[in-house]
Amino acid sequence: LKSAVFGGLDGIITTFAVVAGASGGNINYQGILILGFSSIFADALSMGVGDALSSKAEAEYITRERNREMWECENYKEGEIKEMVELYTKKGMKEEDAKTVIDIISKDNQFFVDIMMVEELGLMPPDDDDNPWKDGAVTFASFVFFGTFPLLGYVVFTGLTKNADTLFWIAVGLTSATLFA
Repeated sequence: LKSAVFGGLDGIITTFAVVAGASGGNINYQGILILGFSSIFADALSMGVGDALSSKAEAEYITRERNREMWECENYKEGEIKEMVELYTKKGMKEEDAKTVIDIISKDNQFFVDIMMVEELGLMPPDDDDNPWKDGAVTFASFVFFGTFPLLGYVVFTGLTKNADTLFWIAVGLTSATLFA
């Protein structure tokens, strides 16, 4: 969902900026379409690859942190337990209750490390089925789909009118309606 919204919003706004700039520069509708569609493809590719690579880098970082926490848990569990008890007491839990909770949680190293990742580091471990390239493909497709809306007026209504101002205001209306939706 994040990738779809991010790609879609960026597609609408970026393409509309190209349309508005080209329209303001008195470029004819064919030029606007060429600029618009080439911009959609280039920006969608950039956004999709960027989303995939950043998601991959984030997952790798989180995995490294998880491995480090697991090593600490296996080699210095008392210190990790103490850190978590301190963290829970800072959040308002009584020390005795915090010790009880952490003693129970720390019986399972995998579970304990997952809790530490979230509570101590603020990192959510990625799911096993997370795929950064899927996120990138969703961003790409969303960018292309929503990015075409500012150009639809030029594609659909050019047969009815060649008036640049009218076509531009149709693009404004389609862009606004898409953003609102």
